[in-house]
Amino acid sequence: MSSTTEKCSICRKSLGKADKKEVITSCKHTFHRGCAEEQLVKSKSNDCPSCKKKSALKNALIEDPVVSSKQSDSVQIKITKNVCLLFSLTNRNENT
Repeated sequence: MSSTTEKCSICRKSLGKADKKEVITSCKHTFHRGCAEEQLVKSKSNDCPSCKKKSALKNALIEDPVVSSKQSDSVQIKITKNVCLLFSLTNRNENT
């Protein structure tokens, strides 16, 4: 987890809270997972919101599905389906 002084550059709220999952891009920027997923869908861009590195946001979400051992199978399946949906939407947008 990130230090509590760092902020998600999407929502501007503190990172490092136990109840919020985070993703880290290959360019080392950290976002709340929910913010990253929403950003990917809303902006139709899979680039890092901080530095604009190509595909960094999409790759971070795909490479780190963040499934805890406490989650039920149905929740894990929903998470996997959401990541797959986000991936397919961004791929479709890249090809247009």
